Amino acid sequence: MNTTPPVTSHSFPPSVRLHVSAEYQAVFKGAKRLTSSHLRLHAHVRDEATVPRLGVTVSKKVDKRAVGRNRIKRIARDCFRHQRARLPAGEYVLIAQPGAKLLSND
Repeated sequence: MNTTPPVTSHSFPPSVRLHVSAEYQAVFKGAKRLTSSHLRLHAHVRDEATVPRLGVTVSKKVDKRAVGRNRIKRIARDCFRHQRARLPAGEYVLIAQPGAKLLSND
């Protein structure tokens, strides 16, 4: 009997994550940037990409505590997970800025 839950459109499987430095660097080279005081988004939308993929970085400059950095990453991944079906295929890298730790979970 299979006990694993079915994969839904709101899942965040490893296939939609950026894993290695080379993938991040490729996004930075061909990306368009959107910047706010809290976040910076690098978006590399490509026709040959099959799904939107996300990478999130939060440095110690943003929050010295790992709990705070992990909270920011968790919220970013959850937002991406819910919006993934609406995004064009490509790679996205979200970089948290120092003001990001002041954002609420909403």
